[in-house]
Amino acid sequence: MRRKTKSRKVMEMKNTRQGGAGIWPAWRMWLWAVCEVFVLYALLRAVRLGPASNAVLCLAVGAGIAAPYVLERLGWRMSGMVYVFVLFYLLATLAGRIFSLYYLTAHWDKLLHLCGGVAFALVGGYLPVLLNRKYRADRPLRILTAVLFSISVAALWEFFEFGMDRLFHMDMQKDTIVHTISSVMLDPTNKNIPITI
Repeated sequence: MRRKTKSRKVMEMKNTRQGGAGIWPAWRMWLWAVCEVFVLYALLRAVRLGPASNAVLCLAVGAGIAAPYVLERLGWRMSGMVYVFVLFYLLATLAGRIFSLYYLTAHWDKLLHLCGGVAFALVGGYLPVLLNRKYRADRPLRILTAVLFSISVAALWEFFEFGMDRLFHMDMQKDTIVHTISSVMLDPTNKNIPITI
């Protein structure tokens, strides 16, 4: 009886080491380290070249890359595919801003919007399970939550981009080339007539 208890404990320890909550495989640790080194390089470049908002973005992405590690330490397991996808999305956002890939690569912004939609759909699909584990097998609810969460975040992001462009002139919507402007604010008679220039 004592021997069975001892062998059971050994098996539990092996299982914990191989894939328990909070234990990362070696490839994840290496990938995380490489990504953090890339973020550090981008941060040094942003500090040297400016503006300060780029350095803040680097710090935010560095924290975002560390978030999956913290979440898994708390017991929330993330699949390898989702982990790699989230890292790619965060680093692609950073590279677009710091290394000017928005301007050097055609459709970089559209690629990020697509990847962001998928990333937030993945997060939205897990929300019902985080709230209550009994929803793990309820596929229609999880799919509906994924789609609605992704659309909601996309809409809020577009409002945020518009607000930052309008209030702080940041050009987050990447529409620097304007061919025509049509606005009632250009009407000198103030009769609410749109004027196009």
